[in-house]
Amino acid sequence: MDEGTRVIDGDDSDPNDAVIVWRPDDMTTADWTYEAGGETYTTAESNPDYPDDEQLVVVVFERTLEEAWPEWTTANPNDLYEGVTERNLPLFGFPETRLEAIDSDSGD
Repeated sequence: MDEGTRVIDGDDSDPNDAVIVWRPDDMTTADWTYEAGGETYTTAESNPDYPDDEQLVVVVFERTLEEAWPEWTTANPNDLYEGVTERNLPLFGFPETRLEAIDSDSGD
């Protein structure tokens, strides 16, 4: 999966569409941290069913992109991460194998 790929969370029974904005080749889920409830966690800690050395994939939910950056679909996929960070949009790290690519044209 590359930047610009539309995905869903394969572990969620009612997932929201998201877009991969960054797939850093040198980062795993153990490297990505985020804060929740005043605590800092790694994506690996939040995904115990996946290996700690799983490839990290960073997404933004499509609805957020459409609201904050309607032109994102015309941006070069390699520029998505810079565009979302400039707009201070929330980023979410996932293990790559937890995500499923979707075909945006069919709604699947």
